[in-house]
Amino acid sequence: MQGILFSDAHLCGDVCAGMMCAYVSEWIRKPDPGSEFAAQAALLRTLTDEQAMQALVKRNYDGLLFFHEENIIAHMFYQQHDDELHVFSVFIQPPYRRACVSGQMMTDFLTYAKNRADVSKVRFGKGENRAMNRLYDRLFNGSIPPPCSIASGEEPGWVLLFKE
Repeated sequence: MQGILFSDAHLCGDVCAGMMCAYVSEWIRKPDPGSEFAAQAALLRTLTDEQAMQALVKRNYDGLLFFHEENIIAHMFYQQHDDELHVFSVFIQPPYRRACVSGQMMTDFLTYAKNRADVSKVRFGKGENRAMNRLYDRLFNGSIPPPCSIASGEEPGWVLLFKE
């Protein structure tokens, strides 16, 4: 399984880039009703897929898309705010949900965040999403080994990164 930023889609060839663009566009066009992203993405739904992707990146949205062979099987979408990455959407295709994919996604995402000089903390939701809460709990109960020293924040979902 490999994670690729959707903002880097242009680096992975036309077929891969097209697949990534179509995948992200599908999520733009069907956000969770009532979510903050649904409100933010309303105007994006009137654009072409390519225009919507460019607009997302300009608004500091990005995400890791995870592949198995040549298929997208999962994602972690986030928006950057100053030195923080706010993860707002995590999804794993049903056939892969029992295959330890979520732990690998969390490790890959935290490694990505750790390697960014401009990031010091990550938020996994606001404590309202069951899937993100489980990931967060698994990180702090030791079942997902973190790639660096971490601490929980004062509010739900926050992970503070201590870079060695």
